[in-house]
Amino acid sequence: MKSYAVTNCIRKKTEAIAATELNARQETFFKISEATRRQLGAISGMLYISSQGPVGNGSISGEELAEVWKQFASGDSEVFSRMFLNMAANTEISMHELYYGTEIRRRHSENFLVGFDRLLILAKECDTDNIILDSLVYSAHGLLNNRMRELHPEIKFKLITGTNSEKYLERIINQNSDLAT
Repeated sequence: MKSYAVTNCIRKKTEAIAATELNARQETFFKISEATRRQLGAISGMLYISSQGPVGNGSISGEELAEVWKQFASGDSEVFSRMFLNMAANTEISMHELYYGTEIRRRHSENFLVGFDRLLILAKECDTDNIILDSLVYSAHGLLNNRMRELHPEIKFKLITGTNSEKYLERIINQNSDLAT
């Protein structure tokens, strides 16, 4: 009986240590995630400026852009991603041209993809049931990432949803190195 109690105590301590370690990884992830999401917001903002602003097609004025940047600065890191997603409903707009039509747009889009992919990889390291991973995949940044990936001239696959999030992540990891070089 004493042996069972000792074994049970050791098991409980081991589980407590594992839970504490997982919690620490999750806390670290959320700190890094916030900075990365702001970075992705800035990248999508620069992409938006280069395609829609005065240096792009001029469909949005400098004053309107300033208002959107204020929204971004107030903490809405996904405002530009949502604007791109809203534009996708307009069939007269070539989203491929917006993301990859110039060298600078392509560079912004690929930087976005690589940054988002790294965030997904980091999330997977602290996400035992894919809740964090799915919340990223279905955020505005995640949906924009998927759309950019669908239209990328060299990467052709669509988002795999639901319980297949891990397969999606595996494909991203395999393709991430191609973009980073």
